[in-house]
Amino acid sequence: MTVQRGTPRVRRVRVRALQTSAILGAMLVAAPAFAQCSPDPTAANGITNCTGTDSDGLTVGTDGTRVIVAADAIVRPGAATAAIVSRASNVNFVIDGAVDSGTSKPGLFVTTGPAITGPCDPYAGATPVYCVPGSIVTY
Repeated sequence: MTVQRGTPRVRRVRVRALQTSAILGAMLVAAPAFAQCSPDPTAANGITNCTGTDSDGLTVGTDGTRVIVAADAIVRPGAATAAIVSRASNVNFVIDGAVDSGTSKPGLFVTTGPAITGPCDPYAGATPVYCVPGSIVTY
Protein backbone atom coordinates (compact mmCIF):
# COMPACT_ATOMS: atom_id res chain seq x y z
CA MET A 1 0.00 0.00 0.00
CA THR A 2 1.55 3.30 -1.02
CA VAL A 3 0.63 6.64 0.46
CA GLN A 4 0.25 9.48 -2.01
CA ARG A 5 1.89 12.84 -1.42
CA GLY A 6 -1.45 14.67 -1.38
CA THR A 7 -2.93 12.43 1.30
CA PRO A 8 -3.68 14.18 4.60
CA ARG A 9 -1.03 13.72 7.29
CA VAL A 10 -3.39 11.98 9.75
CA ARG A 11 -4.26 9.31 7.20
CA ARG A 12 -0.58 8.77 6.32
CA VAL A 13 0.23 8.25 10.03
CA ARG A 14 -2.63 5.74 10.39
CA VAL A 15 -1.53 3.82 7.28
CA ARG A 16 2.09 3.69 8.51
CA ALA A 17 0.94 2.50 11.94
CA LEU A 18 -1.19 -0.20 10.31
CA GLN A 19 1.69 -1.33 8.12
CA THR A 20 4.07 -1.47 11.10
CA SER A 21 1.67 -3.43 13.27
CA ALA A 22 0.93 -5.85 10.41
CA ILE A 23 4.65 -6.52 9.95
CA LEU A 24 5.15 -6.97 13.70
CA GLY A 25 2.14 -9.30 13.92
CA ALA A 26 3.45 -11.41 11.04
CA MET A 27 6.83 -11.74 12.76
CA LEU A 28 5.26 -12.82 16.05
CA VAL A 29 3.01 -15.39 14.40
CA ALA A 30 5.81 -16.77 12.24
CA ALA A 31 8.22 -17.31 15.14
CA PRO A 32 7.40 -20.57 16.95
CA ALA A 33 7.77 -20.64 20.73
CA PHE A 34 10.66 -23.02 21.31
CA ALA A 35 11.24 -22.96 25.01
CA GLN A 36 12.71 -26.16 26.34
CA CYS A 37 15.16 -27.85 28.61
CA SER A 38 18.71 -26.79 27.92
CA PRO A 39 21.20 -28.35 27.51
CA ASP A 40 19.46 -31.39 26.08
CA PRO A 41 21.16 -33.89 26.13
CA THR A 42 22.32 -33.22 29.66
CA ALA A 43 25.96 -32.71 30.66
CA ALA A 44 27.73 -34.67 33.39
CA ASN A 45 27.89 -32.71 36.65
CA GLY A 46 26.05 -29.85 34.92
CA ILE A 47 22.77 -27.99 35.31
CA THR A 48 19.84 -28.36 32.88
CA ASN A 49 17.27 -25.55 33.04
CA CYS A 50 13.73 -26.07 31.75
CA THR A 51 11.75 -22.94 30.87
CA GLY A 52 8.55 -22.41 28.90
CA THR A 53 7.16 -25.61 27.37
CA ASP A 54 9.25 -28.62 26.42
CA SER A 55 7.06 -30.92 24.32
CA ASP A 56 9.52 -33.73 23.57
CA GLY A 57 10.54 -34.70 27.11
CA LEU A 58 13.96 -34.82 28.74
CA THR A 59 16.24 -37.83 29.18
CA VAL A 60 18.92 -37.50 31.85
CA GLY A 61 21.71 -39.88 30.89
CA THR A 62 24.63 -38.25 32.69
CA ASP A 63 25.67 -38.68 36.32
CA GLY A 64 25.68 -35.74 38.72
CA THR A 65 23.18 -33.69 36.71
CA ARG A 66 20.89 -31.12 38.32
CA VAL A 67 17.56 -30.54 36.55
CA ILE A 68 15.66 -27.33 37.33
CA VAL A 69 12.09 -26.95 36.06
CA ALA A 70 11.24 -23.23 36.45
CA ALA A 71 7.96 -22.09 38.03
CA ASP A 72 6.39 -21.22 34.66
CA ALA A 73 7.76 -24.27 32.81
CA ILE A 74 5.94 -27.37 31.59
CA VAL A 75 7.73 -30.56 30.54
CA ARG A 76 5.68 -33.01 28.45
CA PRO A 77 6.78 -36.43 27.17
CA GLY A 78 5.85 -36.29 23.48
CA ALA A 79 6.91 -39.70 22.11
CA ALA A 80 9.23 -40.41 25.08
CA THR A 81 8.55 -43.01 27.81
CA ALA A 82 7.88 -40.22 30.36
CA ALA A 83 8.10 -36.44 30.62
CA ILE A 84 11.48 -36.77 32.37
CA VAL A 85 13.44 -40.04 32.21
CA SER A 86 16.46 -40.39 34.49
CA ARG A 87 18.88 -43.21 33.65
CA ALA A 88 21.78 -41.82 35.68
CA SER A 89 22.93 -41.74 39.28
CA ASN A 90 23.31 -38.81 41.66
CA VAL A 91 20.69 -36.69 39.84
CA ASN A 92 19.04 -33.78 41.64
CA PHE A 93 15.58 -32.51 40.61
CA VAL A 94 14.20 -29.07 41.50
CA ILE A 95 10.66 -28.94 40.13
CA ASP A 96 8.87 -25.64 40.67
CA GLY A 97 6.86 -25.93 37.43
CA ALA A 98 4.86 -28.80 35.96
CA VAL A 99 5.88 -32.22 34.74
CA ASP A 100 2.75 -33.00 32.73
CA SER A 101 2.63 -36.51 31.31
CA GLY A 102 -1.07 -36.69 30.57
CA THR A 103 -2.90 -39.82 31.69
CA SER A 104 -1.04 -42.63 29.99
CA LYS A 105 2.61 -42.01 30.85
CA PRO A 106 4.56 -41.34 34.03
CA GLY A 107 5.73 -37.80 34.73
CA LEU A 108 9.12 -38.74 36.21
CA PHE A 109 10.65 -42.14 35.42
CA VAL A 110 13.77 -42.94 37.44
CA THR A 111 15.67 -46.11 36.58
CA THR A 112 19.17 -47.47 36.19
CA GLY A 113 18.25 -49.58 33.18
CA PRO A 114 15.94 -49.59 30.21
CA ALA A 115 12.17 -49.60 30.71
CA ILE A 116 10.46 -52.98 30.64
CA THR A 117 6.86 -53.84 29.88
CA GLY A 118 5.08 -56.51 31.87
CA PRO A 119 1.86 -57.54 33.58
CA CYS A 120 0.41 -55.24 36.21
CA ASP A 121 0.46 -56.26 39.85
CA PRO A 122 -1.31 -53.49 41.79
CA TYR A 123 -0.44 -55.16 45.09
CA ALA A 124 3.33 -55.27 44.54
CA GLY A 125 3.83 -51.55 45.22
CA ALA A 126 5.86 -51.03 42.04
CA THR A 127 3.06 -49.35 40.07
CA PRO A 128 2.66 -45.60 40.74
CA VAL A 129 -1.07 -45.68 39.91
CA TYR A 130 -3.70 -48.38 40.19
CA CYS A 131 -3.91 -50.66 37.17
CA VAL A 132 -6.15 -53.55 36.25
CA PRO A 133 -4.54 -56.84 37.37
CA GLY A 134 -3.10 -58.65 34.34
CA SER A 135 -2.99 -55.56 32.10
CA ILE A 136 0.32 -54.54 30.55
CA VAL A 137 2.27 -51.63 32.09
CA THR A 138 5.73 -50.09 31.70
CA TYR A 139 8.10 -50.40 34.68
